[in-house]
Amino acid sequence: MAKKKADKPKVSSGGVTKTVNYAPGVNLRAEPSLDAEVLRVLLNNEVVAQAEGVSAPDGWFAVSGGGFCMDKYLK
Repeated sequence: MAKKKADKPKVSSGGVTKTVNYAPGVNLRAEPSLDAEVLRVLLNNEVVAQAEGVSAPDGWFAVSGGGFCMDKYLK
């Protein structure tokens, strides 16, 4: 039996996706601040979509579904 290929992530935002590129993982925070609550850890190689209509300060990436992470750890 042939292996089923994993589905590509469905992106309901503007279509911009990035991949976590940091082995320990990246904190997904409630606000674009290092002092903000950590919602969860985005795992290395996890694909995230950009939130539509949400602005993020320089150096931050607004994630679809809620939250922000530091852009320098994404590729």
